[in-house]
Amino acid sequence: MLTVTVMMWTLDVDEILATTGNAGMHEYGKKCAADLDEVVKLVRGDLPKLTRKTLAPLIVMDVHARDVILQVIRVTPPPPPPRAQRLTCYV
Repeated sequence: MLTVTVMMWTLDVDEILATTGNAGMHEYGKKCAADLDEVVKLVRGDLPKLTRKTLAPLIVMDVHARDVILQVIRVTPPPPPPRAQRLTCYV
């Protein structure tokens, strides 16, 4: 379960960065937070022990994924205006 979660997160992030860039990361960050909230709601409910023990590591992975997305959003500078991009090509 955890391996599939990491694989899907990696594929999603790769696709988002390739297609929509930083703007897409903002939306994906919101989706990660919403997914994490759903899992936390499950854990707070009445669950069998085994299910709770399975979901605890998933929460850790989701928190890490959310934090990485937030870090990427903070670090990634906005793209330069189109004119500046053209100028750098000629320099």
